[in-house]
Formats: sequence, structure tokens, C-alpha cells
Amino acid sequence: MLQLGESEGAWCAEGDLRHYFYQIRLVEDLGGVFSILDPGGQALQGKVLLMGFSWAPIIAQQLAATMAVASLAAKESWFVSVSTSGDHTIAPGQVDIFRSSDRDKVVARIFIYIDNFLVVAGSRETCDEVADAVEAGARGINAVWKIPPLQKSGLRR
Repeated sequence: MLQLGESEGAWCAEGDLRHYFYQIRLVEDLGGVFSILDPGGQALQGKVLLMGFSWAPIIAQQLAATMAVASLAAKESWFVSVSTSGDHTIAPGQVDIFRSSDRDKVVARIFIYIDNFLVVAGSRETCDEVADAVEAGARGINAVWKIPPLQKSGLRR
């Protein structure tokens, strides 16, 4: 669960998924893409996403962003925008969150770095709402958080 603290600036919540790569199961069709050859030349296919493959961080980050967006998009009060890899002015894995009633003002951001989530919001209430949605999304895909799962605290500007 996310834990929250108080400060003069923004509120944040952060969390780290436990062994995240190994929680991502690969469908059989992708096993060949994530395979290695044994000394006899036989392909050993991955059943889970292996951390050492060059595409693994990108796949893990995009899945995490998709999970966060899906959990927030289910709420009518939110409008969500995800950064694209082509926009180099935005951090990869950045999810901007707006209130549906005001799509011109970002009220929170989620930054996803491989298997780490950082929620930053202007108020404790917004941080709580976004963090709770992210936690619900993680539970929905049976993702396991490190203990304690998410920590909340204040940030100073």
C-alpha cells in the first residue's frame, strides 16, 4: 500500500514491483524471440521475460504504463495521456493525468522506470486517488509489490 507524507510542495508515492520481469509470462509465440541456444544448438525458450534481453526493459515499462493507464481510464473523473517514445521532451514511461472537467491542467504524473512507479501530484487527495488506482491495477494483473509495496511522502519544490 502507498504511504503518504506531508510537505509544502507536491505529494508523491513510489513503489517497486518485486521481480517484475519474472512476473511477465510470455506467450508461446514470443518464446522464440526470447530464447538462447544451449551448447548443442537447441533453442531454450523463455517462459517469462528475462531481464538481460535488450527489449525487456521497454516491454516491462510499456506493460506497466498500460496497467496504470487502464486502471485510471476506468474512472470517469480522469483523462489520461501517455508519452510516446518519439517525444524526447517527455520522460519515457510518463503518464499525465488530468481531471475530465479540465483537460488543460495536469494534476498528477506517473513516472515508470522499468519496475518502479513514482506518482507526483499537487495534493494529497489526488495522490491518494492515483496511487490507489495504480495499486488496484497491479492487483488486477496479480503483480507483486516489494514490501512495503508503495510509500507516500511529500516533496518540496
